[in-house]
Amino acid sequence: MGTAGSDFSLGGIARPAAQARWSGTRIRIASSVAGSLLTVALLAGCGAGGGVDTADSSAEPVDHALSEAEEEVQALALPTGVPEGAQPVEVTEVAGADALEVRATLEADDGPLKVGKRVEIRLAGVEPPGKGECHADKAADRVESLFGSGDTAFVSSAGESDDQDRNELYVWTEDGTWANQDLIEDGYVELGSGTAGPLIDDLRDAEEKAKDSGAGLWSACAPPPPAPEPRPVQETEPGGGSDTGTPADQGIILAPSGKHYAAGQFCKHAHLGMTTKDAGGGTLRCDFHDGEANARWKRG
Repeated sequence: MGTAGSDFSLGGIARPAAQARWSGTRIRIASSVAGSLLTVALLAGCGAGGGVDTADSSAEPVDHALSEAEEEVQALALPTGVPEGAQPVEVTEVAGADALEVRATLEADDGPLKVGKRVEIRLAGVEPPGKGECHADKAADRVESLFGSGDTAFVSSAGESDDQDRNELYVWTEDGTWANQDLIEDGYVELGSGTAGPLIDDLRDAEEKAKDSGAGLWSACAPPPPAPEPRPVQETEPGGGSDTGTPADQGIILAPSGKHYAAGQFCKHAHLGMTTKDAGGGTLRCDFHDGEANARWKRG
C-alpha cells in the first residue's frame, strides 16, 4: 500500500492517492471478495496434490476483479476529532460564509451524499451576518481559511434542511477542525434560530463561550450604550432661595433638557429675581428685559 501523495494498489489494481491520504489507512473488504480469494487458495492447494487437473481448459476461471471491493470500501482512517461514520468529500467551491459546494468521494455510514455528485451544502446551525453587515467579511474570510478548492473535508447529517432544500450538515476540515463549532465559538457567526440536530448542545455551549468572552461580533458589533438619562430640572419655589437668589441647597437651576441656561434665554416667572450658573460658571439672573412681557436670564 502506498503512502499519501502517491498511488497505491490493492490486489494488483491501482487506486488513486486521494483515497490514501491519511496514515494508518484501513480498508474493509466485502466478505464475498474474501471468499473468492479463499476459493483460489484451495484450488491451488488441490492442484499441487494431484487431485485436480489445473490445466483443464474447461475449468471456469475465478473472477479476480475487485469491483465489489470498490463498492465495499467503508472509510479511510479518520483524523482526530472527526466522528466515526463521517463521509469524506472533496471541496469544489466555497459558496459563502455558511455554504460549500462539495463532491462525495466515498460512501459512509453517516454519509448523506451521493458519491460523485456535486452538491451545495450548508453548515448546520450557522447564521452569518448578512451582506454588508458588521463582521460579514470576517466570517467569509474565516470559511475560506478553513476550506479551499480541492481540499478534503468530512460531513455528517445534522438531521435538518433549510427552505432551499440544501443539505444541512456538520462539516470537519481535513485536520479535524469542526467548522460549525469553530465559527460560532470564535464569534464569526451566531447560532441559527431554531437550530436542532444531535450536536445542538455543543453549538449552544460554543455560543455562550463566545458571548462571555466578547469574541468576534459579540464585541465588534455590540450596540453603543444608551445615552444617560437627563438630570431632573433643579427648580425651587419663589422665596425658597438664599439671600443671593440661588436655591437653598445651593443647586443650579437647569433647563428642562438638563443643560445650563445661557444669557438671553427665557426664564420662568417663578424664577424672577433668582440666579443660576451658565455652562461656563457665570452668574445669570432671571429678570424682565427692556419691557418685554417675558423674563429672560441676564448676566449679573
